[in-house]
Amino acid sequence: GFFSLIKGVAKIATKGLAKNLGKMGLDLVGCKISKEC
Repeated sequence: GFFSLIKGVAKIATKGLAKNLGKMGLDLVGCKISKEC
């Protein structure tokens, strides 16, 4: 029902957020290694 729909959207949102945070983390590590911050 409605609640499961919200749970599904929340799950997708968390996945997207985790992916974005992971990408940002990788970018930060890469810039620290190459000293191009």
